[in-house]
Amino acid sequence: MQPHSIILWAEPKKEIFEILSMKCYNILKVLKNFGNDLNPKYILDFETKQFKEYKFNKIEIKQILNENINKEENKIFSDLGYRLHFISHLNTNNTTGISMTIGASFEKITNTLVIGIRQDFSLYNNYNINLKLIKLFKD
Repeated sequence: MQPHSIILWAEPKKEIFEILSMKCYNILKVLKNFGNDLNPKYILDFETKQFKEYKFNKIEIKQILNENINKEENKIFSDLGYRLHFISHLNTNNTTGISMTIGASFEKITNTLVIGIRQDFSLYNNYNINLKLIKLFKD
């Protein structure tokens, strides 16, 4: 099934690592608390190109960010921020994809959060879930 996407963006802004890691943690916490459909349970390991489960805590999020800074070989491009890709389930038929660029400070790069939602997600046939999701992104 073709997923629908929710896209949020923010202007580039130079911030210290502690603030970025807390922002990332808080975004993931909100998605996790929404329920299994949006829970970013697995992260893409760029080296192996495989998704792996991770422990959801502040220390692990900092480590994940450090591993996902934009770099080419040994050159780090900190102004391009961090790129993260998550999924909610390993079964591709039931998964929600979540991509995030956070910490970009270069003026031509936008910080983004993209959530790919399946067409059979309960959002489409349950008005209360629809309202809950709208409130989630307004907050």
